[in-house]
Amino acid sequence: MDYEQRAARLVEVVRTAASHARNMHNPDLAATFDTIALQVTQARFPVLVCGEFKRGKSSLVGALLGDPSLCPVEIDIATNVVTAIEYGAPERIEVRLADRSVTIDRDAIAGYVTEAANPGNRLGVESISIVTPNERLRSGLVLFDTPGVGGVNAAHSALTYALLPAAVAAIFVADVIEPLSASELAFAARALSHVERVLVVLTRADLIVDPSIAIEDAQRKLAPLLGTTPDAVEVVAVSNLGYLDYLSTNDPADLEASNFPELESALRDLVEKDRARVLIERSASQTRDALDRLRAPLVTERAAYADQSRAASEELERQLAESDARLAALSGESAEWRKTLALRLEDARLDAVQRLAIAWANLESTFSHDYLNDAQLLKAPERVLAVLERDIALIVADLEKHLASVADAICEDMAGMSGLRLDTGYAGQLHVEAATPTARPVTRKDSLFDRSFVVVRNAGMGASPVGLMTTFLGGAAVASMPAWLPYVIAAAGVTAGVRLALAQLRREERQAQQEAVRATCRPYLSEVHARAGTELTRAIRALERTLAGAFDAQLNEERNVVAASRKALGEARGRTKAEATARAAELDRALAPLQALQTALAAIATSTASIPELASVSARGESWADA
Repeated sequence: MDYEQRAARLVEVVRTAASHARNMHNPDLAATFDTIALQVTQARFPVLVCGEFKRGKSSLVGALLGDPSLCPVEIDIATNVVTAIEYGAPERIEVRLADRSVTIDRDAIAGYVTEAANPGNRLGVESISIVTPNERLRSGLVLFDTPGVGGVNAAHSALTYALLPAAVAAIFVADVIEPLSASELAFAARALSHVERVLVVLTRADLIVDPSIAIEDAQRKLAPLLGTTPDAVEVVAVSNLGYLDYLSTNDPADLEASNFPELESALRDLVEKDRARVLIERSASQTRDALDRLRAPLVTERAAYADQSRAASEELERQLAESDARLAALSGESAEWRKTLALRLEDARLDAVQRLAIAWANLESTFSHDYLNDAQLLKAPERVLAVLERDIALIVADLEKHLASVADAICEDMAGMSGLRLDTGYAGQLHVEAATPTARPVTRKDSLFDRSFVVVRNAGMGASPVGLMTTFLGGAAVASMPAWLPYVIAAAGVTAGVRLALAQLRREERQAQQEAVRATCRPYLSEVHARAGTELTRAIRALERTLAGAFDAQLNEERNVVAASRKALGEARGRTKAEATARAAELDRALAPLQALQTALAAIATSTASIPELASVSARGESWADA
């Protein structure tokens, strides 16, 4: 069973559970189920298509979608424009400019993204967002067609580097004819390690008889840069033109020659093996826990009818009293888990500060020894700023990933200490408003690009005044750049004056250039470093509030379960024998569909081929709470 099938069945189970919760007059759990359903249906898996300029990236994206007109192709180098393409209806194409957004038809795309129609990006285009009803995107795949690295404009590289940490995977596009260039290998070494999974695609496979030599060469060169073995580097050779021919002719021979079936299979595995699998398993676990809470009062009451002796009733009451005492101890301000949480997060802050200091020392060393001695950079000194922005983006992204892993570990340890059912998946986001599992989702009409990803504004291409990064976050974002990254850079005083000052150094002598670039960039680096430290502390504090809020919310839910169970037990004691028998039968009917939902969840979570049908477990119209 593939991801789409598992996701569809999971949503069916969750929505059925929500109906049961409403019929049982439990709006809080109904809202929890609704949130989980949205978490699955609104999940997005951003894949960045990147590589050297003029390697066929746009052509590849158009072929993958079976819709080449969405990504115009020309022989010249494209401008510094990222195009984000995701599923939605009706089709909507938005061009984001420095001072406004413009909605266009697809025929007008080329006028904004190609160098021929928009030389030097004189229109000030920042990004293109495309929402289109393409079935190949329905599962949540979002493709980012990016500018080339190593091109004539430094903004190309900076923009692609800035987007990489936001992606769940990257498709690295190279040429089957030309060996990997120095700039391509440098890009792989510096950037691709920041992405969870990488698929290498060699284009123009129709020009050679056997691509195996080129594939082996790419694997051999990229393996040490990606920290793996050659056979673990996944490389696929394809013909974009061959597949486009197939779309026109529908000739199976063209399809086979293009090798696109292998590429599509690799891309599906790229997305589904990790992030989608985790999403399904995490959402199934959340649903299972919520179902346990929904069932608990019914199970307690049913147990009371199964053994109506005084001893059995007292045992149930004792268990509830123990739960009350445990929850009361955990709820206090002096609870041990609160102290442990504060200590663990302080350790995390100190560790993150040290990591930042080491990374910054390495950056400043690279700046002094490499960038200031790079003849190409000194020919256009303003490019130094774009390179530094790139490096800073990667440093902050690494810190964000580290904090996310720390948060997951803390959440798991706290769950073991408290005995609460906590979902570590929520701890990986440092955004307070998206923290608690029971929080209602934030719904927006904007595209994913508006909600989750980075737009780099580059003044050198005629866009907005400064080279700043802006993050658009949403409550259901699957992946995003760090929430504090834009503040680190934006608040650091990177003004048009800095870029202008660098641009004016082109005519200076080399040594004078080096000194002037150093004098201009050092204050910038110092200010950004200081701001990064401040924002890091704020991120830790926000994380503490997030985790404490998640624990308190869980404690409240557990208290509600205990209260409902005690109420059900009290009602059971007041029933006559005949009433108890009738009520027990009603409870059996109420518990049966909930148990069937649990069985279906187990099958979904383990990817079992046969998942029970839900026709027999659909929510009933009657209210079991009132029966």
